[in-house]
Amino acid sequence: MATVNPRKQLLNDLAASSGRELGVTDWLTVSAAEADAFDIATGLAPDFDLHPPGPVRPLPVNPFYLATLTPRFAAEVGFPTATDDYITALNYGFDNLTWHDDLQPGDQVRDRITVLDLTERAEDRYILRAKHVFENRTGGTVMTVTTRSYYLLLDPSAKANA
Repeated sequence: MATVNPRKQLLNDLAASSGRELGVTDWLTVSAAEADAFDIATGLAPDFDLHPPGPVRPLPVNPFYLATLTPRFAAEVGFPTATDDYITALNYGFDNLTWHDDLQPGDQVRDRITVLDLTERAEDRYILRAKHVFENRTGGTVMTVTTRSYYLLLDPSAKANA
């Protein structure tokens, strides 16, 4: 007897949510250490000849660093973001990233997430598009981005029989 994949129902629920806001995340304080590490890892570190180091970070947080937070926020509202015995979840890219306002380390941000659509590309292979609206504590929009996530449903009985 075939084992039913429990993630299939989750994907069906997400598909049924198309066009609706799925939720708003908790507030997250943006870490200067993480923002700096991102800048260094991507080769975008501040030029300390122009911006001397000190207790205040000389530049706002890179919007691409904030984009890397989307899987964390998506997990808070119920998206499958981790790979397990039932599903492989992968970031499939970003569209329409728009930076609306600066965000400094220490500022807080949250994410308002809307499911745009879930498309079955082939049997047990899906693409989820979601709109993320990052908001600051004053109610302003900091960033908007559309994410694409790729989901591959796995046969749990295949692993059991391996």
